[in-house]
Amino acid sequence: MKHLLIAVFLAALTSASPVSAATVSRNTSPVDAERILAESGCNASVRTLGRLATSRHKDVRLMVARYPCNLPLRVSSILVEDRSGWVREELAKRSDLSPHLYGILVSPDEEKRVRAALARNPNIPGHIVAILAADPSRYVRRLASEHPKAGKPTRAVRRVSDVANDKKVRALEWLIRNEGD
Repeated sequence: MKHLLIAVFLAALTSASPVSAATVSRNTSPVDAERILAESGCNASVRTLGRLATSRHKDVRLMVARYPCNLPLRVSSILVEDRSGWVREELAKRSDLSPHLYGILVSPDEEKRVRAALARNPNIPGHIVAILAADPSRYVRRLASEHPKAGKPTRAVRRVSDVANDKKVRALEWLIRNEGD
């Protein structure tokens, strides 16, 4: 009897059809998703990654956010709106996002850990660093001040300083101040 049960159990295991990339759905388990991503390497299709990015399992969405290869824009756009701050934090650490997606993640409504992950990311554009330097969180501001791109004024700031240092502008300011004398 014991051998019969083991034989039935083994038969059930071998007859179960494995999940393939073609059968990925919102209900794909984390174990199956991990196997699919490992088997596909950097060749996972946008369709497969997109389906995994909309999974009901947070762990599956985290796997997609940590995908070691470049994420397609369509998949990144799904993950940037994810309900889990942990998924958005992993996305903020990536170097291959488009600048407008970094802009979405820097929103003041975003969780502090997501903004902190952005501030630690050396690949974010300078204007995002400038936004993070004015963050409500002291921790995020400190991280932004330590960023490699911090302290480099943007083009607009340089233009304002050039105008302020212009001799004609200073002369006009002096005339305006001394007009009543």
